[in-house]
Amino acid sequence: EAVVDFVERWMAVESDFTPSFFELTSTMAFEYFAREKVDVAVIETGLGGRLDSTNIITPVVSVITNISPDHTALLGESLEKIAFEKAGIIKTGVPAVIGECQPECMAVFEERAEAVGAPLKYAASLDGRREDGMMVYEHTPYGKIRGELSGDCQIRNAATVMETLGVLSGCGFAIPAESVRDGFAHVCEDTGLMGRWTTLRRDPLTICDTGHNIGGWEYIASQLSARKSGTLHLIMGFVNDKDISAILRKIAEIGGDKRFYFSAPSVPRGLNADALAAQAAEFGLNGPAIADVNEALATATAAATGTDDMILIAGSNFLIADLNLSLLSEDK
Repeated sequence: EAVVDFVERWMAVESDFTPSFFELTSTMAFEYFAREKVDVAVIETGLGGRLDSTNIITPVVSVITNISPDHTALLGESLEKIAFEKAGIIKTGVPAVIGECQPECMAVFEERAEAVGAPLKYAASLDGRREDGMMVYEHTPYGKIRGELSGDCQIRNAATVMETLGVLSGCGFAIPAESVRDGFAHVCEDTGLMGRWTTLRRDPLTICDTGHNIGGWEYIASQLSARKSGTLHLIMGFVNDKDISAILRKIAEIGGDKRFYFSAPSVPRGLNADALAAQAAEFGLNGPAIADVNEALATATAAATGTDDMILIAGSNFLIADLNLSLLSEDK
């Protein structure tokens, strides 16, 4: 009802300005948050940061998780140029937290922070291990933490979260350690979040991950390369406005027995499955083009006959959203 009300009011406005979908939905979200008087809003930029629709806010803390080559056509080809766009969310006098930073990006962040008088913090290192499908962090300011998100990248993400929580506590937020532990342990259950190395089924082991850029695939490839036996059945699909050559090159470097299934997200931006298969073949990755991810999953499941076989569905948030979970076994 709130969406319909907003659209009807917007349609009645006479203006020469034609906003993008993201600009319009960002405006709608901010208006809704204000009307509902939310206690805290966590706002993620859509693209870059400096020129992003969300950058009209003045936050309590600005967080930059990491820098990787993504949306290079709009943000720039080098890490320094991308970092410059990301650094645009650092505001005058507002603390900023950097989760992961390459040496060539540090000067960019520090220059921006100094220019606007923003206190700058880098997330401290954190040790984590995987245990029973959870990520365990033994020594943190909040005691022992068990995290429901278990991908390797979550160790750095967890460190970023804890650094940010420390900043928020310094700003007057009361954040009990018990709440932090509970949030980490039940984040998927509480929010419905999927695609962060999420186990969908254990026989055959079936995992989905929204690895949509080379930064994500650095972690994914590392986890897959650590496997000792069995065949990897990789179902992938991407949107058509990204350069995925670096990702395909990284996938080609993964050792062991591999089979590929090329799919496509069911959105206008989805990269055609045949086009993806053709592009992947240039890197020695060959397999059938099966546009529907659920059909691709059924095909991979039928082929995953080995005890240690594993199925991974990855590449785009939209691809993961297309999964029909009712077709999966209840066995988790």
